[in-house]
Amino acid sequence: MVQPLVLPFIHAEWFETPAVVVHRPTLDRNIARMAALAADAKVALRPHVKAHKTVEIARRQRMAGTQGITVAKLGEAEVFAEAGFRDITVAYPVISAVKRDRLAALAARARVTTVVDDLEQVDLLARMAEERAVTVGLWLKVDTGLHRCGIPAAEEDRAAAVVSRILLWEKRWREEPGGGVYFAGLLTHAGHAYGAESKEEVEAIAKSEGEQLAALKKALQMRGLPTPALSAGSTPTAARVSKVPGISEIRPGNYVFNDRTQVRLGAANPEDCSLRVVARVVSRPTPDRCVIDAGAKTLALDQGAHGSSGLEGFGVLCGKEGLRVTRLSEEHGVIERPNSGVELPRVGEVVELIPNHACPVVNLTRRLGVVGEAGWEGWWSVDAQGRVE
Repeated sequence: MVQPLVLPFIHAEWFETPAVVVHRPTLDRNIARMAALAADAKVALRPHVKAHKTVEIARRQRMAGTQGITVAKLGEAEVFAEAGFRDITVAYPVISAVKRDRLAALAARARVTTVVDDLEQVDLLARMAEERAVTVGLWLKVDTGLHRCGIPAAEEDRAAAVVSRILLWEKRWREEPGGGVYFAGLLTHAGHAYGAESKEEVEAIAKSEGEQLAALKKALQMRGLPTPALSAGSTPTAARVSKVPGISEIRPGNYVFNDRTQVRLGAANPEDCSLRVVARVVSRPTPDRCVIDAGAKTLALDQGAHGSSGLEGFGVLCGKEGLRVTRLSEEHGVIERPNSGVELPRVGEVVELIPNHACPVVNLTRRLGVVGEAGWEGWWSVDAQGRVE
């Protein structure tokens, strides 16, 4: 049975629901565990902060030994740069003129890298860097199986063409000091691991993720193209890909919280899920159905990232074996019992849930409640909440 971590420490009579609450000791343990994994593998840990969007959590990660952060969008990068983070990878294509201007402003106050998979992208960013007198590192985004952005790892000619273009611009920058771009290395995200059906399949994807990067690096080197670094790794693949020779850094994000998806993939146990949603039963219209005050605007409609499968419903009730949130409206969550032997919670009762996917849940809330070993500790602001631009 999944045990409650939060409810023993809050007072149901005064606690407003729905709320997203973090069990800090579990969070800290998750942070320490991933830091130790990276240190043992001798790779840098550059966590993806889109998972939590919370400066306080990023500070805890930094204290544990991270080397920079990864963000999905410039809006996130700007928030964390304002908070003093000075080594940021924007792992998302920066295309529009407005966003290039924002990237330049960011690069003026932090070490910034971003991703490209096209010659035109390289030229746009290189000209911007020259014009604005800033320096930006460019990762070649490599597709190792997710089939989203990136040049497929097997397409060595295309990869070599883009890397060669970056190096031409880098040579110009080094010969004429000012602004410019440089080649940071190869970067991938094997998000298709979320669709795996077993822990063994996840490990196979992780091994392939790293080996494809390493093979492409070797192919580029044979063409006389140096490749400084290899960046890979999500939460489910980090442990295995970090052991592939040549991997320089890993970029997991969800590990600080974990969720039902990570449990399904074998990357975490239920007790490793530090983020919980606290909700109150507001209606019990039939003996077999009750309704909580957490709907899609709290729990999100996510049933798993990147084609993941095997999750029924939208969250599991802690301490209520067998009960699931079977459907959501915007502000209503419907809980149904599978058989008459399972007791539904009463009207007014507060329940604790582990969501399917923690990342969108955090993005839907302005603050995280924090519970420690001794009880309630206060609130942390979700500083980059809603920053998807």
